[in-house]
Amino acid sequence: MTAHASPDAESDVPPFIRIPHPLECRPLRPRRDPRWMPRGSSPEIDAPRRSRVENWHDPRLEAAIDAGQMRINFNYGGPFGRTAGFSVKSNRAVYHEGPIECAAWVEAETLTSRLDLEFQPLRIVWRRDHGRTRHITLDAGFEMEDHSIVFAEYKGHRDFFDQPDTADLLDEAEEVLVAHGASLRREVGADLVGTLLHRTLKDVFDDRNTVFDRVADVAAIRESVLREGGVAPLGVVLERLGGDRRTASAKLNAMSVRRLVRIDPSRPQMPDTPVDLPPERTPGRLRAFLRHHAVREVLQ
Repeated sequence: MTAHASPDAESDVPPFIRIPHPLECRPLRPRRDPRWMPRGSSPEIDAPRRSRVENWHDPRLEAAIDAGQMRINFNYGGPFGRTAGFSVKSNRAVYHEGPIECAAWVEAETLTSRLDLEFQPLRIVWRRDHGRTRHITLDAGFEMEDHSIVFAEYKGHRDFFDQPDTADLLDEAEEVLVAHGASLRREVGADLVGTLLHRTLKDVFDDRNTVFDRVADVAAIRESVLREGGVAPLGVVLERLGGDRRTASAKLNAMSVRRLVRIDPSRPQMPDTPVDLPPERTPGRLRAFLRHHAVREVLQ
């Protein structure tokens, strides 16, 4: 007797099951608070804002004459190390004042949503009634994929942003930046360092200097993605590149840093990771913004 397939046979097929990457299975390291934390309660919280008491006024923006880094606080002392490197995306040397800024560099260098980057790029200076000045040098500046300009300030813990003087200073800085067509982000180190996203981006970042053929390899990637309808699985793209899989993966990561291809960074790379082509963009607005505010003599 021959068994006939039931009309509901297709519904019995199990759905697609994604096998997690080993990085997703390993537990993340527990987050540690900074060695020094601000005091939780302070009688100054209800005090008048310092910017109002001292009457901060006439704010001005200052940038380096070469539209690059405003301050390089690089030494071998202190509780944590400074780092330096060369940014493929900005085509400049970059210096970082701690591990949080270094993690921010990995993120900005790797994400295709960032067109350009700079650290310690801009200083805001206010005058005060008694003749002195108040200033802040922002930790980083980025040009995003839509050409908007975003500056960032990094702290080791969110409680630092709740300190009255810090909150007042950043609120005033944000008001000045918005008036000039830019914005300000307050970033916490725990959201950058040691996360699954950071691990995924770091693998791409480490391959950024891999040599590839800017004609043949790029053409192969574009053809592979377009043949799949605009989004191709990573495994298909790597096969099209040819050679051993590790070398092909390194080439693809190097192309991603240069925005020649876009790899979904939300999870570690697997054969089914989506790969597509980012919209073509030419950076320039961040440098134009910094050149506009460049000064020859700046406050040290």
